[in-house]
Amino acid sequence: MRILPKGEDEQRDESFAVHLSNVTPAGAKLSKRAMQIVNIVTDVENKKKQDALAQLLQKIEDEEEITWRGQFI
Repeated sequence: MRILPKGEDEQRDESFAVHLSNVTPAGAKLSKRAMQIVNIVTDVENKKKQDALAQLLQKIEDEEEITWRGQFI
């Protein structure tokens, strides 16, 4: 399976199946549920918080780049 890149503002939900096989160490056993479906869902509220934090950190970094002379101008 290949994971496709997404755009910075793109939000999408994904689903895929995982099938486990060839279990090690010897003696280990899989249950009857060796295959599972995985759902990845975008959490819109946490995405908004993450974006706001990233903007704040960028603003702080930009302000730190100002020289002492630049603060007087």
